[in-house]
This record gives sequence, C-alpha cells and structure tokens, in this order.
Amino acid sequence: MSRPKPVHATPVLGYRGIEKHGGGWGTPHPDFISYEGTPATTVAILHWHSWGRPTATGDGTVAAHKPGGGYYANDARAEVRVTRLGWCHGVRAYLNLYIRTAPRPGVAPNHKWHSWGISKTASICPDVDG
Repeated sequence: MSRPKPVHATPVLGYRGIEKHGGGWGTPHPDFISYEGTPATTVAILHWHSWGRPTATGDGTVAAHKPGGGYYANDARAEVRVTRLGWCHGVRAYLNLYIRTAPRPGVAPNHKWHSWGISKTASICPDVDG
C-alpha cells in the first residue's frame, strides 16, 4: 500500500535532471539557477520571496550581453517568478518559470516576463504540461 504524498513538503524548483549543464534544479529555493551553463543563462545571488506560496519571486543577477559582443563587467538585475505548484515525478515542485532581466547593469529589468523552461515554454518539469 502506498503512502499519500505529504502536502506540506517544501517545494523544489522543477525537475532535478532538466538540464545537464545547469544547476539549482530540483532543490528548494536555490541561490542560483543555470539553464544552459552560460553566463547569460545563469541567475546568481538569488534571493526568494514567498517560497512555498502559489507564486514565488526571486531577485538575482545575470550577465548581460554588450552590443557588439561580450558581457558587461558588472552583472545586470534579474527577476524570476515561479508558479503552478504541483507534482513533478513524485516531488512537490513549482512547474513553471518566468524571467525578466535588465538590458545592462544599473537599470531596472524589462517589464515583459519571458518563459524560461523546456522548449521555450514555461514548463520546468518534463512530461508535465506547462
């Protein structure tokens, strides 16, 4: 007989194996998230707000591309938002992730949120619709 899943378990961020070159996935309130292991796809120094609530947000930093190539010497601001608490391969998890970033250091992030998940969708859990 299987035991019921604990409803009050601290949720994790998506699926641990979502990205082999990344990090932060499958852990509760990670202090960094890396999607492809590149500076522009890694949000660092991440501080979360309302983790465990239906929607949680985080503030961090990300490398910003300079016009003409390369990155600025200082990181730009990034904001992340996770939604859709559910079950991901048997683990309580946030299933969708969105991000918005500043175009360069010293300015606020853009107003538009972008999906940051599997195949350019918001889903961060394989085999679960986002």
